[in-house]
Amino acid sequence: MPLERCIKPDRETVAGIWKIEENADDLIAGLELSPLEDQIVHSYRNMRRKEQWLACRRILKEIYGKNYTLAYNEFGKPFLVNNPETELSLSHSGEYAAAIISRSYRIGIDIEKVSDRIHRVKERFLSEPELRHTSLHHNTEELYVYWGAKEALYKINGRPDIDFQKDIILEPFDYLCAGQCFAEIRRGSKPGKFEVSYEKIGNYIFVYALGKR
Repeated sequence: MPLERCIKPDRETVAGIWKIEENADDLIAGLELSPLEDQIVHSYRNMRRKEQWLACRRILKEIYGKNYTLAYNEFGKPFLVNNPETELSLSHSGEYAAAIISRSYRIGIDIEKVSDRIHRVKERFLSEPELRHTSLHHNTEELYVYWGAKEALYKINGRPDIDFQKDIILEPFDYLCAGQCFAEIRRGSKPGKFEVSYEKIGNYIFVYALGKR
C-alpha cells in the first residue's frame, strides 16, 4: 500500500509509516536501487526481513523525494551517501516499517509490536525510578514507550557505548494512546535531552525522538 502516515514535526523533519501488504517483488518494483543497495537487499535470506528493508526504502523515496543511496557505517547506523548532513533513522516490526529524516534535529525512531513478553525483561532496560513508576500502572503499552524511546535514543547516539538502563533515562509521564515525554542520554557519544513523541497504531507502538543538533 502507499505511505500510510506522514508526520512533519517541522519543515525540515519528516517521518513516514508504511504498512507492509506487498511482497518483495512488488516493493522493489517501485524502487531504483543502487548497486550497493541491490547488494544489501539480496543479502537477506529471511523474506520478511527483506520486505521490511524494502518498505523502509519506499518510505525514504516518498519523504525524501530525491535520488540517493542508502548505506550503513561501521556501527550499523544508516546514512544517505549523497547527503550525510541529513539525519536518518529506520525501524521495522512485523507488518510495519518506519523512517524519519531531518536537517534540523538529531533523530531516532522505533516501532514495535506489543506483546506481554516485555514484562519479563523490563528489569533489563528500566532504571529503578522507571521501574517504580511503571509498577504503578502495569501497562504493557507504557513499557513499550519506554523501550521505543530508549531504542530511538540509542540510535541517535549511534555507537554501542551506552546502556539502556543506566545511560538513557525517561522523565515520568502519564501514558495516553498518543502523547509526548522527555528523555536524556546521560553519557555516550551524543549526550543531551530529547523530546519523545509516541502513538499507538493498532497493536504497535510508534516512537520518535528529537534533539538539538
